[in-house]
Amino acid sequence: MTKVQAKQRGFTLLELLVVLVIMGFVSSYATPKLWQVYVKNVERNIVQKAATALQKIRIESRKKGYSTRLTKNELERESLSLLPTDWTIEKATTFIFLPTGVTNGGSIEMSSDRNNLWHLKLSPLDGRVKIERQ
Repeated sequence: MTKVQAKQRGFTLLELLVVLVIMGFVSSYATPKLWQVYVKNVERNIVQKAATALQKIRIESRKKGYSTRLTKNELERESLSLLPTDWTIEKATTFIFLPTGVTNGGSIEMSSDRNNLWHLKLSPLDGRVKIERQ
Protein backbone atom coordinates (compact mmCIF):
# COMPACT_ATOMS: atom_id res chain seq x y z
CA MET A 1 0.00 0.00 0.00
CA THR A 2 1.11 3.45 -0.83
CA LYS A 3 0.34 6.45 1.27
CA VAL A 4 -1.58 9.27 -0.37
CA GLN A 5 -0.17 12.63 0.58
CA ALA A 6 -2.69 15.29 1.53
CA LYS A 7 -2.69 18.40 -0.61
CA GLN A 8 -1.34 21.50 1.10
CA ARG A 9 -3.76 24.26 1.83
CA GLY A 10 -3.03 27.88 2.75
CA PHE A 11 -0.08 30.17 2.25
CA THR A 12 3.49 29.91 3.37
CA LEU A 13 5.02 32.41 5.73
CA LEU A 14 7.16 33.81 2.92
CA GLU A 15 4.12 34.46 0.73
CA LEU A 16 2.38 36.30 3.57
CA LEU A 17 5.48 38.43 4.22
CA VAL A 18 5.73 39.38 0.54
CA VAL A 19 2.09 40.46 0.51
CA LEU A 20 2.59 42.53 3.68
CA VAL A 21 5.64 44.27 2.19
CA ILE A 22 3.73 45.09 -1.00
CA MET A 23 0.81 46.44 1.05
CA GLY A 24 3.25 48.59 3.03
CA PHE A 25 4.68 50.11 -0.15
CA VAL A 26 1.25 50.82 -1.57
CA SER A 27 -0.02 52.42 1.64
CA SER A 28 3.12 54.55 2.03
CA TYR A 29 2.46 55.95 -1.44
CA ALA A 30 -1.32 56.35 -1.15
CA THR A 31 -1.61 57.86 2.33
CA PRO A 32 0.05 61.24 1.54
CA LYS A 33 -2.01 61.55 -1.64
CA LEU A 34 -5.23 60.88 0.23
CA TRP A 35 -4.24 63.42 2.88
CA GLN A 36 -3.67 66.07 0.20
CA VAL A 37 -7.11 65.38 -1.25
CA TYR A 38 -8.64 65.65 2.23
CA VAL A 39 -6.93 68.99 2.96
CA LYS A 40 -7.96 70.37 -0.44
CA ASN A 41 -11.59 69.41 0.20
CA VAL A 42 -11.57 70.97 3.68
CA GLU A 43 -10.15 74.20 2.25
CA ARG A 44 -12.65 74.19 -0.62
CA ASN A 45 -15.47 73.81 1.91
CA ILE A 46 -14.21 76.88 3.81
CA VAL A 47 -14.04 78.93 0.60
CA GLN A 48 -17.50 77.70 -0.39
CA LYS A 49 -18.88 78.95 2.93
CA ALA A 50 -17.32 82.36 2.25
CA ALA A 51 -18.93 82.40 -1.22
CA THR A 52 -22.27 81.53 0.33
CA ALA A 53 -21.91 84.42 2.80
CA LEU A 54 -21.23 86.76 -0.10
CA GLN A 55 -24.33 85.51 -1.93
CA LYS A 56 -26.44 86.01 1.21
CA ILE A 57 -25.32 89.64 1.38
CA ARG A 58 -26.33 90.08 -2.26
CA ILE A 59 -29.75 88.51 -1.67
CA GLU A 60 -30.33 90.57 1.48
CA SER A 61 -29.47 93.75 -0.40
CA ARG A 62 -32.04 92.85 -3.04
CA LYS A 63 -34.76 91.94 -0.54
CA LYS A 64 -34.38 95.10 1.51
CA GLY A 65 -34.10 97.33 -1.55
CA TYR A 66 -30.86 99.14 -0.83
CA SER A 67 -27.31 99.09 -2.17
CA THR A 68 -24.56 97.42 -0.17
CA ARG A 69 -20.89 98.23 -0.49
CA LEU A 70 -18.20 95.90 0.87
CA THR A 71 -14.54 96.85 1.13
CA LYS A 72 -11.65 94.59 2.01
CA ASN A 73 -11.71 95.75 5.63
CA GLU A 74 -15.42 95.01 5.94
CA LEU A 75 -14.90 91.58 4.38
CA GLU A 76 -12.17 90.77 6.87
CA ARG A 77 -14.10 92.11 9.83
CA GLU A 78 -17.70 91.00 9.33
CA SER A 79 -18.90 89.46 6.13
CA LEU A 80 -16.52 86.58 5.78
CA SER A 81 -16.06 85.81 9.45
CA LEU A 82 -16.45 82.16 8.51
CA LEU A 83 -12.77 82.06 7.62
CA PRO A 84 -10.54 80.47 10.25
CA THR A 85 -8.22 82.83 12.10
CA ASP A 86 -5.12 81.52 10.34
CA TRP A 87 -6.53 82.37 6.90
CA THR A 88 -5.89 85.80 5.40
CA ILE A 89 -7.52 87.85 2.67
CA GLU A 90 -4.64 88.89 0.45
CA LYS A 91 -6.53 91.04 -2.06
CA ALA A 92 -10.15 92.03 -2.48
CA THR A 93 -11.99 94.41 -4.73
CA THR A 94 -14.78 96.60 -3.40
CA PHE A 95 -18.09 94.90 -4.04
CA ILE A 96 -21.27 96.85 -4.74
CA PHE A 97 -24.60 95.05 -4.61
CA LEU A 98 -27.52 96.97 -6.08
CA PRO A 99 -31.16 96.47 -5.08
CA THR A 100 -31.84 95.07 -8.54
CA GLY A 101 -29.54 92.11 -7.80
CA VAL A 102 -26.82 93.41 -10.09
CA THR A 103 -23.26 93.55 -8.80
CA ASN A 104 -20.07 95.14 -10.07
CA GLY A 105 -18.19 91.85 -9.88
CA GLY A 106 -14.71 91.43 -8.50
CA SER A 107 -12.52 88.92 -6.73
CA ILE A 108 -11.12 87.93 -3.38
CA GLU A 109 -7.76 86.20 -2.96
CA MET A 110 -7.51 84.16 0.22
CA SER A 111 -4.50 82.39 1.64
CA SER A 112 -5.02 79.27 3.72
CA ASP A 113 -3.01 78.16 6.72
CA ARG A 114 -1.00 75.91 4.36
CA ASN A 115 -0.26 78.89 2.09
CA ASN A 116 -2.59 77.70 -0.65
CA LEU A 117 -4.02 80.61 -2.61
CA TRP A 118 -7.75 80.55 -3.38
CA HIS A 119 -9.57 82.92 -5.75
CA LEU A 120 -13.23 83.67 -5.28
CA LYS A 121 -14.52 85.49 -8.36
CA LEU A 122 -17.90 87.19 -8.47
CA SER A 123 -19.15 87.78 -11.98
CA PRO A 124 -20.74 91.13 -12.80
CA LEU A 125 -24.46 91.43 -13.41
CA ASP A 126 -25.66 88.00 -12.27
CA GLY A 127 -23.32 87.59 -9.26
CA ARG A 128 -22.30 84.00 -9.93
CA VAL A 129 -19.34 82.86 -7.87
CA LYS A 130 -16.43 80.88 -9.28
CA ILE A 131 -13.84 79.26 -6.99
CA GLU A 132 -10.29 78.52 -8.15
CA ARG A 133 -7.21 77.24 -6.39
CA GLN A 134 -3.72 78.19 -7.45
